[in-house]
Amino acid sequence: MSQAEAPRSSLRVQTVAHAFTPATLLRYAEALAQSLHNARAAELVGDVVVALGDGSEKAGLAKRAQDALRAALAYGGAGFTYERFGQNLGHAEGQNRLFQKNDSELLLLCNDDVVTGPLAVTELVQGLLARPEVGLVEAHQLPFENPKAYDPVTGETGWCSLACALTRAELFSELGGLDAESFFVHGDDVDYSWRLRLSGYQCTYRPSARVILDQRVDGSGGLLISPQEERHAAEADLLLSQKYGGPGRFDDRLAWYREHGSEAQREAAEAFGERRAEGRLPSPVPGAERVAFFLDGSYAVDRFA
Repeated sequence: MSQAEAPRSSLRVQTVAHAFTPATLLRYAEALAQSLHNARAAELVGDVVVALGDGSEKAGLAKRAQDALRAALAYGGAGFTYERFGQNLGHAEGQNRLFQKNDSELLLLCNDDVVTGPLAVTELVQGLLARPEVGLVEAHQLPFENPKAYDPVTGETGWCSLACALTRAELFSELGGLDAESFFVHGDDVDYSWRLRLSGYQCTYRPSARVILDQRVDGSGGLLISPQEERHAAEADLLLSQKYGGPGRFDDRLAWYREHGSEAQREAAEAFGERRAEGRLPSPVPGAERVAFFLDGSYAVDRFA
């Protein structure tokens, strides 16, 4: 069957927005529309729906702003839906809530501060459909590329960031979506990746699928991380340690944050001490040693180290 005769895959793009401005969302939509337009022109993608979940506590997105997003996405042949949660559900729960209305074959999870490259969607779809064992494909983030090691031929890697990544909707459903019971902002992507690998699929990285991720740097050139993000990252590390780290790792990390951590990290450790006392920690995952990797706060080999 030629490419022209091959059935096009239906695609659902899901974005959970919290701290945003209408201008940021419009920039996101315009870039995504161009990328969708090119993927449809390449006859890789058929029906497309872009679903936006609004997790802000402020008033919902005005109708004028919604109409502007709908008009921008129409260039990419995409329908548009808007759902206001009325509260910050977190990334995992927000994505799961949006997925309840899915009827597409492919699922693209994308942050609202991502500017999608013109060929990003095309490259992600090609990377996912090239081999049946591939279950998740991550885009190349600019200007700060994630330093995770990956196979230069197959793209296989230990886990995929969900800032912009494509998965099979059927697989997402089979795995129960993201673990919203455990993860709020950070860590749900590592957890989904490892559960996917335990099911026999591969996580892959696609350098040719380029996106720009809105990030800031501090005075030394390092990534600028707010105290809130620092706390969420520590919480994710403790949760992943509990689910996948084996005997003792959770206790070791908890002790380290309490003794050596920043104020935000110590707050996370204190909250987790209470959570453990109340019996609200996730259960260890059987076979975790086959997929999990922990080293100095990282979950994959650093290819630059």
